[in-house]
Amino acid sequence: MSKKILIVTEGVKPEKTITNIINHNLLPRVDLKNIVVYGNNIYKLYKDIESDPFSNFINTFEILEEYSDKSKNGNFFDKYSEEDFSYIYLFFDYDPWDSSFDSLKVSKMLELFNNPTEQGKLYINYPSSESFIHITDNFYKSIYNREIQGKYKTLVGEESNYSQIKKHTKEITLGICEKHLVKANLICNDLIDIPKDICQSVLYDKQRNLYSDKRDIFVISSFPSFVLDFLGYEEFLSLYEK
Repeated sequence: MSKKILIVTEGVKPEKTITNIINHNLLPRVDLKNIVVYGNNIYKLYKDIESDPFSNFINTFEILEEYSDKSKNGNFFDKYSEEDFSYIYLFFDYDPWDSSFDSLKVSKMLELFNNPTEQGKLYINYPSSESFIHITDNFYKSIYNREIQGKYKTLVGEESNYSQIKKHTKEITLGICEKHLVKANLICNDLIDIPKDICQSVLYDKQRNLYSDKRDIFVISSFPSFVLDFLGYEEFLSLYEK
């Protein structure tokens, strides 16, 4: 498989660690090492796009080159140009505790970033990227409540059954992905099995409505949805046989 992939993350940790373990355990034939750290949240990305005079003709690579945190990306933009990449995947957090939180902006961003071969494909983690390892005994019912605010990362460290992510085997990584995918399918379609795909906008609408009503959201990572989208349903299932 010769796809040239650019990964865009909100921060450095744990996003890079998660991406690396997925690459090593589930997607060993592709290169997920080309990562741009935006260095800010999705609401800042929205603001940067809106303020760009050419926002109606958005070029994701140019936006990243202009607005991403240069201190976290070294000489990446000296080494690469947009022509080097055929696919762009963006991973950002919902971050409902952030002072700039705006649910409408996230909807617009999901509409804009809906194709990896064009502007890119956006995946939202609820409430943040730490949700990937926030697997508990009652995971399918686990929620994040607004009262937790920015203490979520500490909570994950206390509750997670899989906090030692660098030690995850293929079986553990695949098991984590399965749990998140089944939970997403349960939220979106009321079905308890691995879905053929998960529409990120549908998942977001379900989460947004829940948060609007109760200030709750379901804990769920969208890194597994990326794996499913990238491989396709049949090839994802074949991971259990290898």
